[in-house]
Amino acid sequence: MQRVHVLVDYWNFQLRWNERAGESRCNWTALPLVLMDKLKTLPLGDEFDFQGMKVYASCDAEDENLRRWLENFLERQPGTCVSIMERRRRFDHIRCRSCGYESGHCPSCSQPLVWSAEKGVEAALITDMFELQLADALDIAVLVSSDSDFVYPVLAMQGRGTK
Repeated sequence: MQRVHVLVDYWNFQLRWNERAGESRCNWTALPLVLMDKLKTLPLGDEFDFQGMKVYASCDAEDENLRRWLENFLERQPGTCVSIMERRRRFDHIRCRSCGYESGHCPSCSQPLVWSAEKGVEAALITDMFELQLADALDIAVLVSSDSDFVYPVLAMQGRGTK
């Protein structure tokens, strides 16, 4: 029996889902079941033991709706654990590469330009993958993300026997 852990980069997955599925919402309750069914179509064997799904998300301190959904719905799904990192708001300037014009305010409404930086999600996910491997707690890691920053950690895990 091969032990399977599902690790989800929330925003990476959710934004790709939104681009491709339009108005259709992801059924987060069914996601682990769908992924486990997909494993059965791959040449990995035929006996799998789902160990759980961990979702790594970030949210702004002011985004109570998302935090509530992550904590009160997603975290309560069977076998699901959610790790929430707080985003850090940064005020920034934009600069035109052609003329050099620079501004820290929106040219339309004059509000300050603010963006939120996601910090720690990738590092937490990669650390957990390696900790599971080092503890000999998984045989197959299902990583749900399209972020190329995970390529080298995944290759390193594969080189040590994790599928």
